[in-house]
Amino acid sequence: MSIADLLCYLREQLLIARNGKDAKQLQTLWDAINLFLESAYESRDVRVASMLEAMGDSIRDSIMGVEWKSEIPTLEAIKALDNKKTVE
Repeated sequence: MSIADLLCYLREQLLIARNGKDAKQLQTLWDAINLFLESAYESRDVRVASMLEAMGDSIRDSIMGVEWKSEIPTLEAIKALDNKKTVE
């Protein structure tokens, strides 16, 4: 499993939780994204960190009921992570 596969899965779970207004699931996703984000920062993976920040913003805005304030990264953008070398 690649990071892109994992992020695609988390994106799908975000859409499901957002559409269902599932605050508990959104909080679980928020916790997971932040854990992965800390790892991306530590490994200095700017591309993955940027994608995780965008997903985190979407989750936060969903929790706060202002989904329109941020965009969920597209599947294409996430899958592109597998096609590029990590910046160090």
